[in-house]
Amino acid sequence: MVRQRPARMLALGSALWMMLTLVAAITAIGVIGLPWTTHARTSTAEASAPTADFEPTPAYPFGRPNPNAPAEIAQFEFMIGECDCVDEIRNPDGSWRRTAAVWNAKYFLNGHAIQDLYWSDSFATSNIRIFDPDRGRWFVNFFSMPSPNVSPRQWVGKQEREGDDTRMVMWAGSADGKNGSRLTFFDIRDEGFRWKSEVLVEGVATVGWKSDCRRRKPGNRAEVPKFMGFDPNAVHPFGRRHPDAAAGFGALEFLVGRHESEARIRTTNYFLNGHGLQTRTFAPKSFESGFVLHDRTRNVWSLYRFRMPGYAWAVFEGSADEGELDLRRTLQVGSGWGDGIRFVPSPGGYDEIVTSHAGETICRVTFRE
Repeated sequence: MVRQRPARMLALGSALWMMLTLVAAITAIGVIGLPWTTHARTSTAEASAPTADFEPTPAYPFGRPNPNAPAEIAQFEFMIGECDCVDEIRNPDGSWRRTAAVWNAKYFLNGHAIQDLYWSDSFATSNIRIFDPDRGRWFVNFFSMPSPNVSPRQWVGKQEREGDDTRMVMWAGSADGKNGSRLTFFDIRDEGFRWKSEVLVEGVATVGWKSDCRRRKPGNRAEVPKFMGFDPNAVHPFGRRHPDAAAGFGALEFLVGRHESEARIRTTNYFLNGHGLQTRTFAPKSFESGFVLHDRTRNVWSLYRFRMPGYAWAVFEGSADEGELDLRRTLQVGSGWGDGIRFVPSPGGYDEIVTSHAGETICRVTFRE
């Protein structure tokens, strides 16, 4: 569900890898709105106060596209909202297994991008879909939990048209298009869409996953999948930590909630059914979202950060020792990320410390509840 739509484990042979390619479905918090919408206060002059005008609110439960976002953001409009899906996943013997799922999508980064969330009874996924106008392509970053390992997984694609048929096609693999993973949204219509995941080997495509999604009508609440109950909801607006999540998340509880600095508002909630953390930070002229996950295979903590306007993102990896999250940058697109980040609890909140390659402090931002 880097489903860029409407931006994604099978434990069954090759289907496992394909499941990890799922383009995930979006938001369980749609109808709740976001926590800062009812607590906003101004700590600086009103003209420089952070705004979140295009984020989900009770009036716009899935947000709105920002007028300053690339026009291409409308290409994934068909994903926005809630969908009930019937998935078919290929077993190693060639037969198919059917399963029900929920796939939702919303505008995020204050209307400059799209996030989707997907839940089934086996796993939860999320995709971040951002259009880069300089390269004329969609970039989709995919997260899935529970999973023993976390690695940067990204698909790149565009809208394709043939007559009246419109498709969104995303690719991760060789430059010649013969070997890799292809994700396709097709049969796009007002009432829903279809999606398929293919693995290509020397140009021969094998479908390993199919999804038929129908838009949920207002007021129709389908059964909540098992892998959905720990994400934000009306009772737990910041979600809850899943009992099977990495033990270290318990020491990071200080990050969860709504916090402010002098010129920023940040909210942090559980996502991927309580197996990860998502932050959203709003400053007067920029919008940022981060995702904290634990790689059990390597026992490494990862932070993925995305910033708009402009297309910029970075990956940090490190450890969570003695209640602190200490990370070093391993990958970046765009500039201004620093070489390291530390999150340190402090009275009434926490400090975020950006460091240089030598570990020296570049800046410190204090967030308070």
